[in-house]
Amino acid sequence: MSEAARVIQQAIEEHKRQIKELESALRKLDESLPRKRQRKKTGLREGSMPFRVQEILKSAGKPLPAAEISERLSKAGLTTETRVIASALNKYIEAGRVFARTEDGMYTLQKE
Repeated sequence: MSEAARVIQQAIEEHKRQIKELESALRKLDESLPRKRQRKKTGLREGSMPFRVQEILKSAGKPLPAAEISERLSKAGLTTETRVIASALNKYIEAGRVFARTEDGMYTLQKE
């Protein structure tokens, strides 16, 4: 990263910090102002692709490759490319939620 980019990045971070401080001070003055909404951790939305994948993995009882998950989704009426499924599941895996990947690259449900 160039020096100019680093300086700009530092200025952005400083401004973000200042904005948070100002918002906090403003909230103290006026409690009626809305607070930042914290997203509640809930389960998967029924009928969504991750929900369906979760059901497929539960019923399979074993890890499955993305291609097999894609085939089973197609049979259930949801046609999706294998790479799209892999990408979506990887987001959950990176967040440490719901799904996991085995050493051989198959997808499974996270141990509870």
